[in-house]
Amino acid sequence: VTVYQLILAMALLPFSGLGDRIGLKRMYQYGQLVFTVATLLCFFAKSLPFLLVVRAAQALGAAAALSVSSALIRSIYPAKQLGRGLGINSVVVSSSAALAPTLGGLVLAVAPWPWVFASAVPFAILSLILGRALPDPSPRSEPFDVLGAVMCAAMIGLVIGGSETAVHGDSPVVSAAIVLTGVAIGWVFVRRERGETKPILPIDLLARPVLALSAIGAYTAFIAQMTLLLSTPFRLTQAYGFSAAEVGAAIAPWPLANMVVAPLSGWLSDRYPAGLLGGIGMAVSIAALLLLAFMPADPSYFAIAWRMALCGSG
Repeated sequence: VTVYQLILAMALLPFSGLGDRIGLKRMYQYGQLVFTVATLLCFFAKSLPFLLVVRAAQALGAAAALSVSSALIRSIYPAKQLGRGLGINSVVVSSSAALAPTLGGLVLAVAPWPWVFASAVPFAILSLILGRALPDPSPRSEPFDVLGAVMCAAMIGLVIGGSETAVHGDSPVVSAAIVLTGVAIGWVFVRRERGETKPILPIDLLARPVLALSAIGAYTAFIAQMTLLLSTPFRLTQAYGFSAAEVGAAIAPWPLANMVVAPLSGWLSDRYPAGLLGGIGMAVSIAALLLLAFMPADPSYFAIAWRMALCGSG
C-alpha cells in the first residue's frame, strides 16, 4: 500500500506537466494501459519484491491518468456546470476507493489474494475502452522542465519515504537524514519554481489564500479518509474478529452514502458557496470519525454501518 501511494504522489505533478505537452487524452490512455498491464502482472507475483515492483508500475499508470483527469473534466463540461462535473467525478473516485475493501473482502471469501488483482483487470480494460471517447485537446508545444520534475519527485519521495522508514526502520538518524535531504531539495525546488514561466509546482497560485487553504483542507481530509480506510480492516479483524467478507460488508455503507450525497453536493456547489458545503461536510465527517473512534466494545453490524454511512456522507 505504501509503495503504491508513494510513487503515485511522486509522479502526479510531473505527469501533469508532461500531459500538457504530449496531450491530455494520450497521457490518460497511456496511464490506463500501464495500470492494466501492471495489475495483470500483480496476479502472477510469486514474491514480495516482484509484487512491490509491479505495484510501483501500477502507481505510475494511475498517476498518469489521475494527473490529467481534472483537466479533461474541464474540457468536457461548460463552466456553469463544472461543479456538477467535478461532483460526478469525485463520487466515482471516492466511492470506488471506499468500495474496494468491500469487493476485495468478497473476493477473499472465495479465492486466494492474487484474484483481488485479477478481478480488477476487467474494470481496467473497460476503462481503457471507454477512454477512447474522451475529448482530445491539442497539446501545447512548450518545453518540459525535466529538472523541476525530478526535484519535485525527489522532494515528495524523500520526505514521505523518510517518514516511513522512521515508522518501520531501526535507525532514527538515517530516517531524519532522509527527511532533511527531502526538505533541502524542496527548499531549492520552491525557490527555483518561482522563476519558471511554466512551473511543475505553481507557487504563485498557492500564494492565493483561497487556493492554499483549499489545498490544505483537501490534504487533511484525504489523510483522515485514508487513515480510516486503511486502519479499519485491521481493527475489525483483530479487535472484533471479523472475517474478510464481514470487513467488506461493514465498510460498504461508506461508498453507498457517498454515491448518494456527492452528486447532490456537486449540483449544490453550482448554486451555493463551495466553502460552505465543504465546511458542513467536514463537520459531519469529524462527528462520524469521533463516533467510530468511541464505538462500544462489541458493536453490532448496524452500529458500525450507520457510522460508516455518516462518514461517507460527510
